[in-house]
Amino acid sequence: MLSGDSPFDRWYFGGEELPIQKGSGAEGYPALAARGFAVFQDKGCAACHRINDSSALFTDGQFHNTGTGYLRAGRALRPPSVQLAPGIFVVPTVDAETETFTDDGRYEVTGREADKWRYRTPSLRNVALTGPYMHDGSIATLEAVVAFYAEGGGGDPTQDPRTQSVQLTQSDQDALVAFLKTLTSSHVDALVSDARSVTIGERTAGGQ
Repeated sequence: MLSGDSPFDRWYFGGEELPIQKGSGAEGYPALAARGFAVFQDKGCAACHRINDSSALFTDGQFHNTGTGYLRAGRALRPPSVQLAPGIFVVPTVDAETETFTDDGRYEVTGREADKWRYRTPSLRNVALTGPYMHDGSIATLEAVVAFYAEGGGGDPTQDPRTQSVQLTQSDQDALVAFLKTLTSSHVDALVSDARSVTIGERTAGGQ
């Protein structure tokens, strides 16, 4: 589905001006979001969520390890003992978190150890509407996603080094979230309606 005409598109590609001042009631792209876009570029987010002068897919289509797979695997480890009451411990016979679905990322296709826990970069378009986030839905909000990167990702020693060294102040994080929220298309309702206009499994004319 094609998605455009977001506040960001109207500002970046359409030349829409910033508001004159906060609280003025003037229409335009939020100044905080404009600062967030600068943070997005300066801190290296655009290295994977690509944008250029003529288009903004917000993805490079490649696979990267941000540490989320490492965290998921860690949550499924069996602890040596569990305290039931003061001084009373038992040794568990099942995992502390029973996984019903595991996803080793690109590794499942290539079999290459280097591809373990690498997942395709998602587009950021309409990202404010698509939570929860990451490949496993383990992060609930945009604010938490940004904080995840500000803290160095998931901590996997083999994760992409670009996700280990992002330094963001709280002010940077707030601005970045404001920017991400401006990537919502003005015609999301039409996109959703179109997506649901054909029953799952039904073929349209021509077999498409």
